Parts: sequence; structure tokens; C-alpha cells
Amino acid sequence: MPNNESVYQIRYNAFIKQLTNHFDLTKWPFLCNCLSEFFGTTIFILFGSGVMIQSGVSSIKNRTIEQFISISSGWGIAKIIGLLISDINDHSGLMDPTITLIYCLIGKLPLRYLMPFSIIQLAGSILGSSIIICAYWENIQIYAKHSSTEKLDMNFIGALLLTMPNVSHQLCLVDYILSNTLYTCVILIIRDKNIYNIPNELQLIYIGLLVTGIIGSLSLNIGIAINPARDLGVRIVLSLFESSSLSYFIQFYD
Repeated sequence: MPNNESVYQIRYNAFIKQLTNHFDLTKWPFLCNCLSEFFGTTIFILFGSGVMIQSGVSSIKNRTIEQFISISSGWGIAKIIGLLISDINDHSGLMDPTITLIYCLIGKLPLRYLMPFSIIQLAGSILGSSIIICAYWENIQIYAKHSSTEKLDMNFIGALLLTMPNVSHQLCLVDYILSNTLYTCVILIIRDKNIYNIPNELQLIYIGLLVTGIIGSLSLNIGIAINPARDLGVRIVLSLFESSSLSYFIQFYD
């Protein structure tokens, strides 16, 4: 019996090694980076959108300070988990078209990565949004029936996931520029080895705290709009449930 077990173990190890070699993606670093961005963004959106739905559904018609704390901390944790999955080298762990563009402009990332990474990040956002909407679909229906004349009003339940402007268009633009400038500048500082030389594992925590702080203090005017892929991906998914799908791309919500 021991001999048979050892033979089976050897065969199993050989099979696993052969399978690993067959799917060894290290020979294609660009593909590895794209996949890491995709899965990292998917998990990031999955966790972040999940806490938004949970906060909205759990307290119908009652928006309290605890909701903002839950949402900001939830997105911060989502960012950390997403980075754990996607941050495999210097050319990954971005999960945001804005950060990708900045990295290309300052030479930290080859320009040819811009469009593929942005598309992959958007695809990850769409997948993450789809998964979390399916997971919470029954609760979303309950929320809609309690809050919009007892019918499933997709234009109303968009508030659970989309950015929600509360001020004029001009102030929304100023707020967006401010929050994104702070976000990108601090991330560049955190990741610059010539300034603080922060270990990679601590960078994840600092970036998560940064997201928590920005969402907790600068999300009242236009909501959580520091990641274009995060917002556009949700709009695309919600548009599949709405006949006037174009409204999710061009309209503000009152």
C-alpha cells in the first residue's frame, strides 16, 4: 500500500507539474499583466459595489453616517484585496484607467499598455458588477419595491451603484478634478521608491487607507467617482436591464 501511494503521489505530482508548465504564463508577461488587471479589478468592483448595495438595502429611506463609514471602509478594503491579486510587478496593480494614463504619461508604463489595460479594467468592472448584482438581485428587487411605487424602477436602483451628483455640473467637475488629483498624486508618492521606499505589502495598506479617506471625505458632491472603469462598468451592466439604456451614459440623477 505505501508503495502504491507513493506511485500515485509521483504520478499526481508529475501531472500537476505538466499542467503547470502547459499553462505557464510567465513566458508572456504582457498577458500576465492584463490578466492580473482583469481579475484585480473584478474583485475590487465586486467588494466595493457589494458594500454599496448592502448599505443601501439594509436601511431603506434612512441614510445615516454609518452608511458612509461602511461604504468608505468597504471600498478601501476592496482596493487592498484587488491589489493583492493584481500587483504582481511594476506594470500591474493599477485597476484604474486614470492611474494607467498617468503612469504612461510619466514613463512608468509603456504607452502601448494604455488601451489594453483600460479595456481590461473596464471588462473586470463589468464582470464584478454583474456578479454582485446577481448575488443581491432579490434584495435589489425588495429595495426597489419599497422605494419606488412598488415596482422595479431601474432608474431608481441605479442609486445603489452609480455616482450620484448632488450639486451643479461646474462644482461636480471641480470636485472630480480635486479628488482625482489627490488620489493620483498620493499614489505616485506611495509607490515612488526614491521618496519613502515603502515596502510593497505596506503600499497596499496605505493605498487602501487613501481610498477610504477620499471616499469618506470627498464623496458627498458626486459620489465615488475616482475610478472611470468602476462607474462606467456598472452603467453598462445596468443598461442591460433598462430599455432606455443610453440614459445611464449621459444623464445625471436627481
